[in-house]
Amino acid sequence: MSAGASESHARLRLARRAVVPVAVLVALAVGVPDASAAIYWQVDDSCGSFSQPYFYPAGPSQFWHTHSGGGFNGCHMWMNTVCGNSSCNIVNWANWYLPVDSSYNGNYQVWVWRACSSSDSHWTNDSVRYQRFAYGTGGGSTETYRFDQHVSACNQSGEVTANDYFQASSGGKMRLIDKSRDYPDPACADFLYWYPA
Repeated sequence: MSAGASESHARLRLARRAVVPVAVLVALAVGVPDASAAIYWQVDDSCGSFSQPYFYPAGPSQFWHTHSGGGFNGCHMWMNTVCGNSSCNIVNWANWYLPVDSSYNGNYQVWVWRACSSSDSHWTNDSVRYQRFAYGTGGGSTETYRFDQHVSACNQSGEVTANDYFQASSGGKMRLIDKSRDYPDPACADFLYWYPA
């Protein structure tokens, strides 16, 4: 990564108070779309307003909560986790989608926002689970990642995946589920972005 790209990336990670439109497209490079990713993509939870199609919280609505005063742009959604093993059923989950467009096929690093647990008690879980759907919902989950939402380097983004391929023309997405070895601590659904690798 060039020095300019590294500096831009750092600014994105540290932009705590930036006003970020939902699902903003920024062209970062031009290339073959099924090799290196060409377009940056970001999606916020929009404080639970459900006003855009690229973030969707699923499952019984009574288990979803919205908190103002913490998270990216001052708010986030959260759910309690239900168990820490594979034998229990997923009850609630959240999806972040890439646009269904071959322009978004390629290798991405996926980053998500982490707020500070000292000011917001929902961010204490050190092992939330994200599932990657590289080939869309129809292709099934391809990997599961554990992600620490409870770190000292908070109020910035943390990396979930590194250099992983997504086929957005088939509906590539990320999903947060309510399983965690740190249950019943909450899992927070907030700002997520795909950064071209």
